[in-house]
Amino acid sequence: MNRSELRTAIKDRLAIPSTGDGLITDTYVNTSINDALNRISAERDWWWLAATATLNFDSVNGAATLPSDFMRANQLVINSSAVEQITFEDYINPLFDADTYGWVIYGSQVKITPVPSTTTPGTFYYFRSEPALSSDASSPLMPGLYHYAVVAYGSYLCAARRQDESRASLYLQEYGNWLKTLNDDNRASIKKRIQFDRLADYASWE
Repeated sequence: MNRSELRTAIKDRLAIPSTGDGLITDTYVNTSINDALNRISAERDWWWLAATATLNFDSVNGAATLPSDFMRANQLVINSSAVEQITFEDYINPLFDADTYGWVIYGSQVKITPVPSTTTPGTFYYFRSEPALSSDASSPLMPGLYHYAVVAYGSYLCAARRQDESRASLYLQEYGNWLKTLNDDNRASIKKRIQFDRLADYASWE
């Protein structure tokens, strides 16, 4: 469904008359749809949100900017090998060995250590967020089979705005049921990260 169809589905659930509703306007429903997509994006590492980006790490700080749609990291590959992820706590520890090869999320950046001598490209595997639907013709990245999860959560938000607690509770329960279905399908569709059996397989650079 596109945004127009999602909005119609939510308004049908709420039995909004053709004359409109002072509380549940089209603008509010549109906002609820995007809020629902944000909520779903944050729930899990969904297979349809898996993405890659080419990052170029500078020779000053070993840093590259995260993609604008970044939600959660998965893996970094340099020179055709996975880079070992290090914890933020280890990275900022004054006793951390700066010669240890690894990567870390640092604010809005990905950083590698040690700092390379020249700009070094890498392939960053990550999970993105659902983009906001900015027009009635735009549709979620989520497969159409699951769009009623958006309808359920959007209906919950709208019922809560009306202070209709009983309906809000039902819609939230429906969203929870959809989430279980999504989780089951997701487990069958995605591998969490690229697997390398030996430490020697981890990447290094100059």
